[in-house]
Amino acid sequence: MKQTRKLTLPKTQMLLHFFPVFVFLLIASICFFISLVAHEHHLSLDFKFLSLTAILIAIYLFYRQFNQLNFTSIQATLTEQEFRDMFEILAKKMNWLAEYSGESYVVATIEFKWSNWGTLITLIRDKDCILVNSICDLHNKPTTTSWGQNKRNVEAVKNYLSAFSNA
Repeated sequence: MKQTRKLTLPKTQMLLHFFPVFVFLLIASICFFISLVAHEHHLSLDFKFLSLTAILIAIYLFYRQFNQLNFTSIQATLTEQEFRDMFEILAKKMNWLAEYSGESYVVATIEFKWSNWGTLITLIRDKDCILVNSICDLHNKPTTTSWGQNKRNVEAVKNYLSAFSNA
């Protein structure tokens, strides 16, 4: 992940991450099939329009979901202990729960709430930067909307590192 700057997910989680794309492609193919069958009933144009709309939504969702796998790179040189301290402070502030941890990385989640269906946060310490990714937690309900939680998680890390470098 350090080389590609993209979050790597297992196959099942990758399928769940892109599930909305598959749903809209299925809707598009059903509408297209109906437009072929309904040709005699003058409904063909309506279903072709619905099919095209569903395809455009699927393309938009694919692009959006694909880009959500990108890490945000924040310039900072931290020791392993400073990295761990940063996580502990942000975990308390942002209600993160550590799920996995190893040398130079932490994966955390935020539990399901009505304002947030669960979030998966990945922090990786690289040589001269911190890589941050926040996506909807695929262990909970797959969704494309985090109601701003993903952005808040990345901003919290940026703000912490900004304050840390100024101190």
